[in-house]
Amino acid sequence: MVRRSFFVLPAVCLIAGIFIITGCKKSEDNVVTDIDGNVYNIITIGDQQWMDRNLAVTRYRNGDPLRNGLGSIDDGGAWINYGNLESNGQIYGRLYNAYAIHDPRGLAPEGWHVPTLEEWNELIDYLGGSDVAGGKLKEAGLEHWLDPNTDATDMYGFSALPGGYAGGTGMYLGNYASFWTSTKVYDDKLNTWNLWLYYNNATVEDDWDYGGSGYSIRCIRD
Repeated sequence: MVRRSFFVLPAVCLIAGIFIITGCKKSEDNVVTDIDGNVYNIITIGDQQWMDRNLAVTRYRNGDPLRNGLGSIDDGGAWINYGNLESNGQIYGRLYNAYAIHDPRGLAPEGWHVPTLEEWNELIDYLGGSDVAGGKLKEAGLEHWLDPNTDATDMYGFSALPGGYAGGTGMYLGNYASFWTSTKVYDDKLNTWNLWLYYNNATVEDDWDYGGSGYSIRCIRD
């Protein structure tokens, strides 16, 4: 663009100023911050808006702390870093038990929630079904996933990482991505549905857990 004289019409300056201010505001609208100050970019896939990385919060929305360590499920909501390493928590997010998901105090920031199985299935259907959706959700390359990271394209910036899961301190880092839903298998029990992505195929498969193990959480907008 050719630089114009200092004596530009005021209307042009005003329009430029509005454009800059609007641009900044738009950028702020594309991120969300949790109670601990972790910042997540917002991505749109179909009619849904998702965080672009796994939840890393250690407190409920009201500021109450979750317990660090997966012991008896009777102890309530808890989280763990894979291998008890903070560096893993920063990369892959924390792993949570099902009590943390179903606690009415809420894990997600205001305006967000842990997705239901139905919301996950809507995403999977939009991406072409369970046989191929995993490839479109996985982070591409081998920085975090084990070889061959089959058909990984990260088509929409979801960047699913293989954070494994935690029964004790963690298992299968690099092999699998595991995500909680907020949907119980039985209304009167803690058993909860979850989903799995794999390093050696492009599928997404559902399963369920009794609630005491630790899985990743990826939040969706209300």
